[in-house]
Order: sequence, then structure tokens, then C-alpha cells
Amino acid sequence: MKAKKEREYIEKYWKEMGRRLDAFQHSHDQADLHQFRVNVKKLKSAILLLQGSGKKSLIKRFRPVKGVFRKAGEVRDVYIHLQLSKRYHLENPQTDGEQQKSLKKLTHDFCAHTNKHRKKLKKARKKIDKAVRPLDAQTVLQFYKNNLHEIAAFLSHPVFNEQLHDSHKKMKYLLHNYKLAGQTGKPELPPLHLAYLDKLQELIGEWHDNVLSIDLFNSPAFNNPAVADRIKEQNGALQSKILEQVKGFEEKAEKSGKEVDRKITEE
Repeated sequence: MKAKKEREYIEKYWKEMGRRLDAFQHSHDQADLHQFRVNVKKLKSAILLLQGSGKKSLIKRFRPVKGVFRKAGEVRDVYIHLQLSKRYHLENPQTDGEQQKSLKKLTHDFCAHTNKHRKKLKKARKKIDKAVRPLDAQTVLQFYKNNLHEIAAFLSHPVFNEQLHDSHKKMKYLLHNYKLAGQTGKPELPPLHLAYLDKLQELIGEWHDNVLSIDLFNSPAFNNPAVADRIKEQNGALQSKILEQVKGFEEKAEKSGKEVDRKITEE
């Protein structure tokens, strides 16, 4: 069967995505919803890589999954807002009560449409399976080289804006796909220090989360510039760490971390 390894890889994360969706319907546990979204991100990374080996648009076929992902994100956003209130000791009975009601309604609505979501995922999976082609080693190599080059070019003169977040996404693509990409044989992928990339993307992800939190606390809904300023201060320290980490990015990234790297590819 053509593209057997590629389909098996998709199946692994697709099953887990579906399992977490079903689990959230019954448990309303935010951990399940979070893991649903994590698996969607891993699948998106694979789709972007696999797109280079076929003529049919896998990205277009994946769009219904992204639609469910966004709906899940609406639930997660309200939950995260409540967690931020607790974290910064800003509990307000009236505001929190409204947020709790909103979370309950969004959760109910999302779960009420689980069968509809499941049908969308099943239909998308069938279309993707038909369009998937075996990964071409040269295409995979070019995917890694292009993303590494784009990340390195930006990080040579980094700016703390959305482009940094885009670089963060590209690092995730490289990390998520490394095991799948490594199955294609010759030419071999460049040896990447996955542990270094993982640590760097975590720092940038934390920085970006803080940026969103600053915007939230400056919004009319929260209107708490004092907390926003505290987070800005934390972000200043994070920015210093990131600037230190990105020095000599290419040299650091293209150096194998051996045992630690192998552990990351197995997660």
C-alpha cells in the first residue's frame, strides 16, 4: 500500500485526537480539550510536510479539522481567563460568575455538537487518506532546510513581534515531524539539536502567552494595567533569555543532542 508509513503516522495522532474529543464530551475535563488541540497541531505539522509530496491540497482537506480546533479554542480561552484571574489573585465574584456562565454555555454547546464534529473529522480523514503520497526524501530535506533558513534569518536580528511567534510555529513543525521525516532515507536530514529547539520554542511560547495576557489585562473586561505591567516586567526577563538563546542559532540548532533528542522524537 502506498504511503503506508505516512498513513500510520496520521492514524496515530488522529485516533488520539478523536479519543480526546470523546473524552471531553463525557468529562468536561480541560486537560482532554487541551490534548485534543495539541494533537490537531501535530497533525497540521504533518500535513504541511506531506503537502510537498503530492499534487492534491492536503491543507484544504484539513480545514474542517481546524474549524473544530477553533471552536475548542473558544472554550479554552474562557477557561484560561479564569485561571489568570486566580493566578494574579484578581477573583471578582461578578466577573468570575459571568465567565463561569460563559464557560458552562460554551462547553455545553461544543459537547452538544460532538457527533457533528466527529463526522467532520471522519470525512476529512477519508479525503486526506486518498490524497496522501509517500514522502520524498529530497522534498523533506528541502522542507527542513527552508524552515531552518527562515528561522535563522529572522533570529539573526530578532524582533519581539508576531514574526517571532511565526518562528516558534516553524520550530514546532520541525520538532513534530522529525521522526516521520527521518523515515525517508537518503538524503539524510541535517542532525538537529532537538532539545535546544524544544527549549527555545518553550521560551518563545511563554513570551507570546504573556503578550496575550498583557493585552487581556489592558482590555476593558479586566482593566488592570498594574497586573499588565507586572507581566511586562516578567516578559522583559524572558526576552533577555531568548536573546541569549538565539545567539548562533544555526550552529546550535544543527548539532545533535543525542539521547535527549531521541527522547523528544518518541513523545
